[in-house]
Amino acid sequence: MSVKNSWSNEDLRQLKDIRNHKIKYDGYEYYWIRNLNDKWETHFIKNFETMDKAYSYLMYNIGKWEKEFSNRIVKPRNELLLKQQKEKLEIEFITYEIAQSQIKTKEKICRIKNINDEVSVKELSELLDLQTSIVHRHIRNLKKSTLLSA
Repeated sequence: MSVKNSWSNEDLRQLKDIRNHKIKYDGYEYYWIRNLNDKWETHFIKNFETMDKAYSYLMYNIGKWEKEFSNRIVKPRNELLLKQQKEKLEIEFITYEIAQSQIKTKEKICRIKNINDEVSVKELSELLDLQTSIVHRHIRNLKKSTLLSA
């Protein structure tokens, strides 16, 4: 369950950092201050009778802020990276299927380059078990016939 709050992503990044918090003692009770956007101010209205109670509130909240920050920033980034990895793997699978098919070499190179323009000549030569000069020649001919973009 994601907790919704009014903290911005930058606020959460600062709040989850223990260096932006201090527990102070005023001679009677403990109080909690935090540094947000280079401004130290009281974070929690209620003061604490013991140092342990103050630090337990602090650590509980830092854990909440870390989780919220992770849900907002880290999790979506990881999901995007996972999606990109899956797409690359799918391209790799299709590439191997094309390489093992019974179509002509020139057509194989054309299809592979069209789905994966980042594939190098060396990779193509290894994949198709050809010399790099042959792959170069096919690519050059494909570009001349405009079947392959430059």
